[in-house]
Amino acid sequence: PVDSAARGSGPLERASARLHDDRFVLVGDAAGYIDAITGEGISLALVSAAALSIALDAALRGGGAAPLAGYERVFRRAFLRYAVATRAVLFIARRPRLRDGVLSALALAPGLFRHAVGAVLGPR
Repeated sequence: PVDSAARGSGPLERASARLHDDRFVLVGDAAGYIDAITGEGISLALVSAAALSIALDAALRGGGAAPLAGYERVFRRAFLRYAVATRAVLFIARRPRLRDGVLSALALAPGLFRHAVGAVLGPR
């Protein structure tokens, strides 16, 4: 038996127009967030941190802020994949009949699920 009603907060979606300025760089959820339903937040944070480390190294070696444009490109491309996947999963999850149909189809064809994940999120 359930002792209390399900509760939550949100939506918490946000995206930053600027990822960096003179004394800061945003990375991970601070740079952009939609929902944790896909579990891609850590992956996005690691991809962006790797790109940022390269950009910061170049910036500190005399490149100024210009190398940060490369970090921003990498982050925005990765965030777009995350956003598409997350919004698609949320769209399905919020429609019980659609959700049940999709889950039934994926249960019958596990390869289809792997293909969908790979197409949207990239190879693992």
